[in-house]
Amino acid sequence: MRLQFFIRTSQKKKPVKIKMRLRDGETINIYGDTGQYVHPKDWSNKRQMPILRADNNYDDLIEKLQGIEKAVRKEYIKEPDKTVLNKEWLNTVADKYLYPEKYEEKQLTFFEFIENFIERSKKHPNPKSGKPVTNRTIQNYNKTLDELENYRKKKKMKELDWQDVDMDFYYSFIDYLKHKPLKKSNEKTQKGLALNTIGKRIRTLKVFLNAAEAEGYPVKPIFKKKFTAFSVESEHIYLTESELEKIFNYDFSHNKKLEKVRDMFILASWTGLRYGDVKKLTSENFTDRFIKIEQSKTGDSVTLPIHPTVKQLLKKYNGELPEPISNQNFNKYLKQAMKEIASKDKDDTGFKEKIHKSTTVGDQTISKSFEKWEMITTHTARRSFATNLYKKGVPSITIMKVTGHKTESAFLKYIKVTEEEHARKIEEMWNKEAEHLRKVE
Repeated sequence: MRLQFFIRTSQKKKPVKIKMRLRDGETINIYGDTGQYVHPKDWSNKRQMPILRADNNYDDLIEKLQGIEKAVRKEYIKEPDKTVLNKEWLNTVADKYLYPEKYEEKQLTFFEFIENFIERSKKHPNPKSGKPVTNRTIQNYNKTLDELENYRKKKKMKELDWQDVDMDFYYSFIDYLKHKPLKKSNEKTQKGLALNTIGKRIRTLKVFLNAAEAEGYPVKPIFKKKFTAFSVESEHIYLTESELEKIFNYDFSHNKKLEKVRDMFILASWTGLRYGDVKKLTSENFTDRFIKIEQSKTGDSVTLPIHPTVKQLLKKYNGELPEPISNQNFNKYLKQAMKEIASKDKDDTGFKEKIHKSTTVGDQTISKSFEKWEMITTHTARRSFATNLYKKGVPSITIMKVTGHKTESAFLKYIKVTEEEHARKIEEMWNKEAEHLRKVE
């Protein structure tokens, strides 16, 4: 391989371009442009270099040409397929050597990276499931970005740099979220996000930081262990099988809209599926004995037996379930349906049972009282499915296959079983063992 420098001109009075020619055997013969200039009278065709005289200063030019030659030789050796090389390649190698700053990849700022990450997430699948990132996840990403932007403005920071995201930032950001103004009224300003919401924002922030670290950004590694996404156990309810039966048997013939919502809620209660998966069920998901579906959130396939109540619903709708509606509207109409059922309920320990719910907001714990029907949402169906099966003695691992919980500890927090009910399960097991021993004797 040989690189030659030359000039080609009849011009004698003005500087001209220095060109180059790369040759290797009979197959490689490429011409290029160095982007450098020399006066024709100062050029030596024999040496292929400028001529140094007392009245000129070509030391820098000579150094550049020698550097170009070394760069071309280095890149040429690295190239496995020499046949693809052309003029553009040769010119680019020279330009990169002379002006490396032009080719340095510009590092995104903290906020630019997050914005870019969110946009990429809309187009690329989740690497764990292979499925598109859900709209709900994108919304959570955007809310966290908004909180970070508002925090920057509140602190009057011109920018939030990568090196700013340390433990001081972590404590300061949490303090901001705990005391930020939320809603204005004539009396006072409500302040602070709920503790679980703050935990969600920190978890999402760690998603951003993990992605940035993987791409080589100067993230401080302390976030991995020290940015705790704390949470408190939320107070949720579940419905017993007798309560589900009462809901199923309620006569909604006067209101077909509420009847369909009630039926879809019951379907979710006997399948354990998220409402998003219940909405996409069609006759193709049902066989004589099983329901087979790929869950949207996890991408996992699940097979379920068809409960007798579900069979009744399929028969009622001739195998085709009602047209789905949005989660928001579903919860709205479900509340109406549950309120009507509760109004006819004469048992104060039933749907009118008083339940106290505590929420940590800012530095305060706020306790409110609700009637049970007010706390029923789409997710109550799924929680009821898991809790009722667990109380019947179905192994946790079997139920977790449907609910998607990865650890039994997380699953046990999810289901609503009291300490006394856990004790009863152990007692029942001991009684069965004792009865078995008596029969053996």
